Order: sequence, then C-alpha cells, then structure tokens
Amino acid sequence: FCTDDVAYQRWRRFSRLSWAQWLFLRLPPQARRRIAGGLQQQSDGSKAKKSPQIMDVNPSAVKHAMHTARVKTLIHGHTHRPADHHICLDGQSLTRVVLADWRNRRCELVFLDDDGHRREVLR
Repeated sequence: FCTDDVAYQRWRRFSRLSWAQWLFLRLPPQARRRIAGGLQQQSDGSKAKKSPQIMDVNPSAVKHAMHTARVKTLIHGHTHRPADHHICLDGQSLTRVVLADWRNRRCELVFLDDDGHRREVLR
C-alpha cells in the first residue's frame, strides 16, 4: 500500500525475485549478515530523509483494495503509524488496523471476532 515510496517499491520488486533470493541464500552466512546490516543502515538513512506521507500508505490504494475485497476491516503490518485509522468510503465507516513493528522482545497481535478487534502485546 506504500505505493508513493518509489524507491521502496523498486527494492520490494527486486528482493522478491526468485533468482535474487536463490543467489543471496547461496552466499556464506557471514556475507549475508554483512549485506543485511548494510541494507539496514541504508534503509534507516533513507527513512530519515523521507516525508511521513511517502512512508505511509496511499489512501486511494487502501480504499481501492477494501472496496474490491468488500471488507470493512483491513489489518496489515506496520507502516510506521500503528493505530486504528478510520475511513469513510461510499457512506460506510471502515477501519484500517496497522500493527506495530516487531522488536526482539515485543510483538503485537490483533484478534478479530464478531465484536470487533482487540490488540495484544506479547513481551
């Protein structure tokens, strides 16, 4: 849904190419860790320069997906703004539930049932 972040979308397409994954997994573990660390530093530096709007979802993409799937609640992984975001679409009130990012000793889960949803943080 972060379609406005062109650089991220380019990386995402590349990192999901089967031949790129195949090649990366054939590198020695130490080389993979070094590459991953470099990519993390590069990503952190890149995020610091980007506006919050670019790193968040594109509202039109979210509305289109929810309309197409005919859902009232969308739950997705973190986009640096964990919260319940309320959307009005075609006169209906919809909810986009954004999970917090997972850390070494913390993760967030969302449980959905007929009464709605609830968040739970595991430590």
